[in-house]
Amino acid sequence: MKKMLFAATAALSLVACSSSNNIVMVPNTSDYAASAVALEYDGGTVEVEDGKVALLEKYLRNHLFDDGSAFAEGMNGLTIKYGFIGYEEGSQAARYLAGPIAGGAKMVIVAEFFDAEGNSLSKIQSEGTVSGGFFGGDSDSAINGAAKKIAGYAKENFAGE
Repeated sequence: MKKMLFAATAALSLVACSSSNNIVMVPNTSDYAASAVALEYDGGTVEVEDGKVALLEKYLRNHLFDDGSAFAEGMNGLTIKYGFIGYEEGSQAARYLAGPIAGGAKMVIVAEFFDAEGNSLSKIQSEGTVSGGFFGGDSDSAINGAAKKIAGYAKENFAGE
């Protein structure tokens, strides 16, 4: 029993305290469906390291194309234009030392969805946060959480049959 309790405690302490959610700014009211998706980084409104932009694209590609998705990568379908509009990496050391009370990371990404003719279909904000973890929680998991929410919204609203 003690070994099981220790294992459960150890597993929980290694998990970063993270969350993500979407805020729908302009809901999808169309019947548009696509089997192909193109990604386009539009620069956003805040300065972000190139490595974090590349990481966001990697996570978006993973969640859109590599997870058994109905989407293929390509033009003449849905286009997702995205960019960071909020970026606070926080301090992993502070999260390690003080837990969720200091150093939180928060990423806010806006994603707008366009049909093949360039008409805007919907616009969302996706937020990812990390507030702690055994080693302070990696801010990259906030980016991954936001990317997963964007991909989920695209699948739910625009995936072709």
